[in-house]
Amino acid sequence: MHTHKIIHQNETGNVALCEKCEHIHLEIGTFLAVMPITQFKLIVKDFKQRNKIPFHYLCSENKPDQMVIQTTKNTFITLDENEFESTFELLDRANHHLEIFELLK
Repeated sequence: MHTHKIIHQNETGNVALCEKCEHIHLEIGTFLAVMPITQFKLIVKDFKQRNKIPFHYLCSENKPDQMVIQTTKNTFITLDENEFESTFELLDRANHHLEIFELLK
């Protein structure tokens, strides 16, 4: 049986670490993805880069109030500005907590 440790959560979702396989379980709204830690860190890096650019420059042409973000090789999510900010906070804090867990190993 796999047990999961919640790394961080907010109103948008949560990030958990499977203590057996050490994969990240990323839940944003109704979206759920399981990925290696390295993939999670790439998503965090992408969010950090996007956070430096004004939101309206990053939006989809088809949906001018939403940003399309790739989360895995074949999976994308769309977020409006408020959802992006909340998701960025979720991922950034979870990443900090994950780094602390790795240091304590």
